[in-house]
Order: sequence, then C-alpha cells, then structure tokens
Amino acid sequence: MNDKANDRVFGIDEAARHLSGLVKAACEGPVRIGDDGKAAVYLVSKHDFDAMLDHVEEITDALWLARAELAEQGGYVEGDALALIVGRLEEIENAAVDAQQGG
Repeated sequence: MNDKANDRVFGIDEAARHLSGLVKAACEGPVRIGDDGKAAVYLVSKHDFDAMLDHVEEITDALWLARAELAEQGGYVEGDALALIVGRLEEIENAAVDAQQGG
C-alpha cells in the first residue's frame, strides 16, 4: 500500500469540481477531503483499498489462530479440533481470495 498521503485537505465543493484530478492523485496516495481543514473522508486507489482489506484479513486470521492456540493450551480444544478450526480458516481465506480475484 502506498503510504504517501497528501497533506492538504480538499474542501468538499473543491473536490466535487476537481474529482477527476483527485481520482488521478489518489493513484499516487490517499487524498483527504473534508471541511475546515479536517479530513472527513479519504479517496484511495483500488490498489490501496485492496491492500488495506488484505491487511485486515491477515490480522483477523491471526487473531482467530491465536485464539484457537490459546484455547488448545487451556485445554478447551484438542489437537484434532484445532486442526479442523485451522482448516476451516484456510478454506474461508481461500474463498475470500477467489472471490476477490473474480473466481
């Protein structure tokens, strides 16, 4: 994901007048839009948005895996049950990747 953010906050009216230019600028990095110099929304490229979704998915998967491992350590889930949980998480992840790729 591109970390370069435009320091300027474009006003809503200005953003509406120059939307095509801001869309092009968003390909270089997030564009901030709002009022009174405070960002209300960010315009980001599809690439950056997809990268953010990927990061959220990775974090969510890691959280579920950590919870499953803690449960196993605490005696709440046995090895075979944990393998089923991890397998199911992998299926969900693969389905999400397939859906994202249009397949």
